[in-house]
Amino acid sequence: MLLSRLTFGSGLSGKLLRLVAVNALALLLLGGFTYLSLDRIKTLSSQVTGQHIGEMQANAGLADRLTRVFGDIEKLSRSYLNRDRWLIAESRRIVDVLEALDQFTRDGPLAEELYQLEQRFAEFVDGSLRVNEALRQTHLAGERAGGAIGALEQRISDWLIEATLAGQAVDYIDQVMVLTTGFRESLLVIGKQHAEHNLRSFTVGDGTSQLRGGMFETFDDLSLRLQTLRAS
Repeated sequence: MLLSRLTFGSGLSGKLLRLVAVNALALLLLGGFTYLSLDRIKTLSSQVTGQHIGEMQANAGLADRLTRVFGDIEKLSRSYLNRDRWLIAESRRIVDVLEALDQFTRDGPLAEELYQLEQRFAEFVDGSLRVNEALRQTHLAGERAGGAIGALEQRISDWLIEATLAGQAVDYIDQVMVLTTGFRESLLVIGKQHAEHNLRSFTVGDGTSQLRGGMFETFDDLSLRLQTLRAS
């Protein structure tokens, strides 16, 4: 097998390849979690800013306050990515407003609706914080994978030079280099799709289907490259 030839002393190349595979899997899991969470938060945001406002505005005295609150929640849903401190501070302010409204509706017909709104907003904030953490972990996994690929490329390049100087066949080394370069290209594409989905996550209709048509296909391509290298 091709990988059996990548000894390089203590088998560092095999360890690097395993690290690439682990990071690719981490990107898949974290990326999937991130985008599915974004879709869930989008649904919650639509429910909070759409469904409840129609029911609650029947009370004219609260309509203006509720409209402002829903506007703040909508703004939060579009601006929370990678902004944990702002998200926490702004969500606390909104919770204070909701609790103040609760004082006026405690014994009224809107009490149950306001309670549901508070519960869904809490879910929204918790999900947003989880998404931001997943985004950070995805970025770190991508950096680790990129570093591992760079180290592997350097090892293969050194081996190619040594084999050429020794007059050995280098066809299989070229194959490894091509596959390794493909890993890097796949990671770049994943990063591009990652950023593009963040920008359109609250403007597209079916984020999950678009994700499966784009980012998941790139992960499949990356996985196939790894399998090809291990089997060659």
